[in-house]
Amino acid sequence: MVVSTPHTVSTHLYTIYDKGTLDQPAKMVLRRWISQVEVEGGKFKNFRMIPKEIIHLGDTLEEMRSYLPADAELNLGRHDGEDPNIIESWTCGT
Repeated sequence: MVVSTPHTVSTHLYTIYDKGTLDQPAKMVLRRWISQVEVEGGKFKNFRMIPKEIIHLGDTLEEMRSYLPADAELNLGRHDGEDPNIIESWTCGT
């Protein structure tokens, strides 16, 4: 039996969007989100994404990656309902 006090776990999500999205027709967009998961009894209860800010507008994927935190890890795979204009998603704890 898993017993734990309900708590919230937050991580940062960074998404790189293709050109022509988020009202930026000529630039790629790097955006930061905060993902929050409520955990109760060792199980996920609620999940939400909170948009924060646009970090950088750029021209190449390499340029966009240079603005990611050093501890960011690439998310592999896609999820149902995900914006098709997202090129890459990265997560990190900071």
